[in-house]
Amino acid sequence: MEKARSRASDLAHGLKTPLTVLTNNAYSLREKGEVEIADELDHLAETMLSHVEHELARARITPSPDQRSGDADVEKIISETVRMLRHTEAGERLAWETDVAEDFSVPVDPHDFRELAGNLLENACKWARSRIHVTAIRQNGQSRLTVEDDGPGVLPERLPDLPRRGVRLDRLKTGSGLGLAIVSEIAAVYDLTLTLENRVEGGFRAEVVFPDVIASRTLHPRVATTT
Repeated sequence: MEKARSRASDLAHGLKTPLTVLTNNAYSLREKGEVEIADELDHLAETMLSHVEHELARARITPSPDQRSGDADVEKIISETVRMLRHTEAGERLAWETDVAEDFSVPVDPHDFRELAGNLLENACKWARSRIHVTAIRQNGQSRLTVEDDGPGVLPERLPDLPRRGVRLDRLKTGSGLGLAIVSEIAAVYDLTLTLENRVEGGFRAEVVFPDVIASRTLHPRVATTT
């Protein structure tokens, strides 16, 4: 399994440089007036790069819960991620509210939890108008991570599409459309419940429920989408 993950990672990394060159060539062609060919190259490069980035992300996910390196320190990882996003162009204009208890851990590999939480927070940062609220609580034998923003939300009919790879609801926003797909794949490995929904008061909410005892089976995540 480790060899397969390493080979997939090596292959994906090896493709990234040629794809970057292809993108640069498309730019040169566009400068020379070859717009149609440049657009086609851009489209091909973007599609291939999306596949590469997805495989890199999948290769980094721990194959099964019983192979994790340890438990994830929720407060530490959330704090570090929020601190980093505060210094981005989008994040510095937002009010960040966090309610995470100290000494709070979940039975998920720290790298996988960082990937999961990071993608949820980056998605909220991209769409929020003025504030993001993050809570992590333990209740009734379950740990729950919730990330809320006051952005425009999502059209109800598009909610089920969010966990799919490459889905981008706004081409004007940067990104590959992989963030929530990666979250969904991590949820599948650890048998977590992932809920993506619009808030009644406006905005968007992503919630992940971590059972205290996580089975080592690989299942499809339970994705709940509501308006």
